[in-house]
Amino acid sequence: MKKSEFKKLLKNQNRAAKKYSLYMVAAVLIFFAMAVTFSYLYFSGILSLFYYIVTESIIILLIGVPLIIIDIKNDVEINRIYKKYKIDNDLSTYKDKTKIITIFLLIEIVLGLIFSILIVKHTLDNKAPDGYQEISNTLSITTNKGNTIETEYQDLGDFSVKIPKEFGIMSSEAISAKYPIGNEPSLVYTNETGSINIVFNLNDTPMENNQIEEYIKQMEALYSQYTENIDVGFFERDGHKIGEIKFISPASDTNIYNHLIAFSIDGKLRILSFNCTEKYMNEYKDVSEFIINSITFK
Repeated sequence: MKKSEFKKLLKNQNRAAKKYSLYMVAAVLIFFAMAVTFSYLYFSGILSLFYYIVTESIIILLIGVPLIIIDIKNDVEINRIYKKYKIDNDLSTYKDKTKIITIFLLIEIVLGLIFSILIVKHTLDNKAPDGYQEISNTLSITTNKGNTIETEYQDLGDFSVKIPKEFGIMSSEAISAKYPIGNEPSLVYTNETGSINIVFNLNDTPMENNQIEEYIKQMEALYSQYTENIDVGFFERDGHKIGEIKFISPASDTNIYNHLIAFSIDGKLRILSFNCTEKYMNEYKDVSEFIINSITFK
């Protein structure tokens, strides 16, 4: 009798062997279902790379590897029984291993529940800001004074954002005069008076997607030295972790309202910020939300 035929015979005539086979199939199917689910969530942009690596590593180390070891040991025992069966025609020496497989089934269920709760929490914590769907479907925004501002998408290479049509690109001379030496932005869109600006910092500062949260916390600590009201938040868009900060900073003759986001593209830091003088703050807060939250990635 061939070994493959012996395995079929063992499953048919030994209840413990049959139970082992059924339990192992169930455990393996659940394992692959969890692995495929987390992969789908990651590639859909719902799950960050960090959470994806953590969840996959846990299920591989706690479930996948032990199941492989158990199955190898089971195969070794079947080989022993197979040799013995050739001599005395006895199948009763196969030991019941369903208890240990049951433990792993319970572990899978518990991990599935825990991961589901964490993923839901992670998704809610990093959901797109309120009104994003409405923002994505229109090119116009009305200020609280009833003024309608028409925008159009500007392509910045790896991402696009809506810019008011009436805004122009600030000259390099004006940028040098307006911003401190060494901190000049890469690109600025501004209104006629230069009192409302949309600023892009597109430098080569290294920054990975999973470093954005720590970077934003460092910025919060820095800005808190000269302003008390800082609003910090995080969300995700197309798989990109985005950190958001809103605050008012003092200037020489007025205060400045700042609303900025930081994110990573190809391992490089990108900052998009909206700022305006305190005079326009209340009128243009919704406009800043509209512009910042219009960002889309390629």
